[in-house]
Amino acid sequence: MPGPLPTVAELLSRIDFAAGTTLLVPDDPRPGSWVGGPSAVVDGETIVLAYRMRRPVGEGRGFANVIAVSEDGETPRTVAVIDRERHDCDSLERPCLVRTPEGRWRLYISCATVGSKHWRVDLLEADTLEGLPDAPPRTVLAGDPAVVAVKDPVIRWVPGADEAGAAGKAGAAGRASAAGRAAAAGSAAAAEGAAAAGSAGLADIAGHVVSAGEQSGTWHLWASCHPLDDPDATDRMTVDHATSTDGIDWTWQGTVLTGTAGTWDARGVRPAALLDVADGLLMFYDGRASAAENWEERTGAALSAGVDGIFRPVAAAPVFVSPEGSGGLRYLTAVTDPGSGRTRIFYESARTDGGHELRTQLL
Repeated sequence: MPGPLPTVAELLSRIDFAAGTTLLVPDDPRPGSWVGGPSAVVDGETIVLAYRMRRPVGEGRGFANVIAVSEDGETPRTVAVIDRERHDCDSLERPCLVRTPEGRWRLYISCATVGSKHWRVDLLEADTLEGLPDAPPRTVLAGDPAVVAVKDPVIRWVPGADEAGAAGKAGAAGRASAAGRAAAAGSAAAAEGAAAAGSAGLADIAGHVVSAGEQSGTWHLWASCHPLDDPDATDRMTVDHATSTDGIDWTWQGTVLTGTAGTWDARGVRPAALLDVADGLLMFYDGRASAAENWEERTGAALSAGVDGIFRPVAAAPVFVSPEGSGGLRYLTAVTDPGSGRTRIFYESARTDGGHELRTQLL
């Protein structure tokens, strides 16, 4: 069983690249050739891992999302592959895997609109992991090709009374207009704010595992939103928060994390993982200082009082970088390891040959 929640400082002190293990490497390791973008879920005594496979620009980019299972967290076994060709897009990026309260599997896939800088998020849903590749796609975060690209969601379930769409406008300091963001991102839900839910009662370190009888609650989503007003600066990004009663129709609540001018994450930030800690709710996020660091982001950490809060960085520098290549280390995800009860992280890391590999560490 998991022990008491660690503090932010305690958790960060356990992260050690040298203590990690390489799980998967690209078939042809070189710049632009990656295995990574992981999303992990615990299913009983098994860890289910979804990740992205990529080739360089001009050779296919993100060509597949793969789903694998592992009993020990270190020997993944492929059970399903989602190919880019079935989804009318130029590239697939990091998937987000969740289990619904009813026990169905959902895979939220980030799709690059053909011939543009726009991204959308489609949903695949099936009774089994093996059924996901043949599930009909449904766009749930449409974005707007002229306004905003939406990708790389991180999703968790908060059991309890359904509160998404409840009274109360999103008025937290520093947030963008929820109504404006909802219109831009194509949410089917009304652009109303959500009542505060707090972080108590979160189901799992990744927020993905719920038990029978906990079918009432709120879905929370954090996504990377890229403004498209300047065609030469579409790599800029912020973290925006949305809520939903069903995980399909989303109400945007506004921007909850931005880069800090003049620092390592000034150009943009992207959500990676959410963990409950003694201090509140911790977000690991990817950041970059400039457009030149696109694809080679490093990992930072930010803290909020709960799921409806603004996140503020806990350090003035990245908290996790690769000692190899560009130093890029991104798309960290975390679960409670079913064997030990400890936190297990997965992440994408730069290599000396310019490729990216998938790694894990038991904290």
